[in-house]
Amino acid sequence: MTSNAKEIKTIYYRLLRFEQVLKKMQDQAILIRSDNTTAVYDIEKWKVKESLIERIKQVFYLVKRLKLQITTIHIPGKLYSTTDSLSRLCRSGDYTLKDGMIQMICRTWNYMPQIDIFATQYNQLINNFATVDLNDLETHFHNAFNYKWSKVKLYIHPPIPILNRVLQKMKQDKAQGIVIAPIWPGQSWNTKLKNLSIKFLFLGQSDRILEIEQRMKVKDQKLPPGNVGAFLLDLPQPQIEICQ
Repeated sequence: MTSNAKEIKTIYYRLLRFEQVLKKMQDQAILIRSDNTTAVYDIEKWKVKESLIERIKQVFYLVKRLKLQITTIHIPGKLYSTTDSLSRLCRSGDYTLKDGMIQMICRTWNYMPQIDIFATQYNQLINNFATVDLNDLETHFHNAFNYKWSKVKLYIHPPIPILNRVLQKMKQDKAQGIVIAPIWPGQSWNTKLKNLSIKFLFLGQSDRILEIEQRMKVKDQKLPPGNVGAFLLDLPQPQIEICQ
């Protein structure tokens, strides 16, 4: 499949994904931005080469059915870098802080984590670590969510999709630890992190402070775009009243 066909297919499925939302919109005008000049032209003019006819028909009939007004804009590749990073974003956590970063954080806060609970034997930053890889025999234990988090100081650099679950687990277990996460103001977990943390440290651009693993390079995956921060959480333990 050519890059033009892939782009038109992507646009079709993006529109299809929001079909129910689009049906409820009063002003059904949609702006499509793409760095693929051919796709932009084809959708604007509804004219394509024979090899792309079926692809463009899908978009055309969906737009007609949803009664959408389509405007297309070409984004130069340089300006498209953030979107491109998101489309090829590595969500599995196959990256880690560069050498010296965790030591700097610990010195700044005078805080030493005891276990890295989302790591592998290849990217662990602390001798004790947990992993979801059942084949990793070097790990302290598998699947951190199966254990209580309240008894140790944690280092947590989780995959982005489970950040909300991580924060829920920390609240549930009244845990404490360092959480490394992107600074993405539009995300719900970003607000929760700011509200729950007692200290914050700005670390910098992801490509300057994060190290990618070989598996990411092979798959041509990208680091999370934007800045990264360290958050120190210390959720209070419940007070126990002693009756005399």
